[in-house]
Amino acid sequence: MKLPLLPALAAAILLCSTQAIADGTSGGYVFTITNDYKLTPQELIIPANQKVKLTIQNLGNRVVEFESAAINREINIPAHGMSVVYVGPLQAGTYNFFDEVHRGVLTANIIVQGSGGGGGPVKGPSPVTVPTSR
Repeated sequence: MKLPLLPALAAAILLCSTQAIADGTSGGYVFTITNDYKLTPQELIIPANQKVKLTIQNLGNRVVEFESAAINREINIPAHGMSVVYVGPLQAGTYNFFDEVHRGVLTANIIVQGSGGGGGPVKGPSPVTVPTSR
């Protein structure tokens, strides 16, 4: 049985992956503000020294002013809306974001790890190799 959607799906995946290469960004990262005004995830890990695309989805009923003084970004996300911002390249470290309208309620961190230089999103700490005894 032939799958007529398979070629279209393959083309869509190729288009998305070449877009990240074309605009010089590494992967896509998403923060979501839920209906009950919670942020998920509360921490995003991104690679150092690379420009990355950050999408913020607001599923709630309030406007959110997502801001980070550390990386000089202020993003207004309408209720039930979405905003995209490009951040970086950033040095390794932790960068805080918060909702300026409702301070202390909605906060998040972007954790920048590694030395950069390619390879896509960093999902956690680098594995440690333990030498074996001979």
